[in-house]
Amino acid sequence: AAGSDVIYTCPMHPEVRQKGPGKCPKCGGMALVPEKSSDKANGQEHAHDH
Repeated sequence: AAGSDVIYTCPMHPEVRQKGPGKCPKCGGMALVPEKSSDKANGQEHAHDH
């Protein structure tokens, strides 16, 4: 599992985005989740040019 360009985001703060896993600085420790599973119709910022 090569997680090279996986962007991780906070479930509570979608504006928090970083490469790789980590903790949300806004929540003060909530684990970030991979952004790729955006199956919710969240039409904001869905530009994937691979």
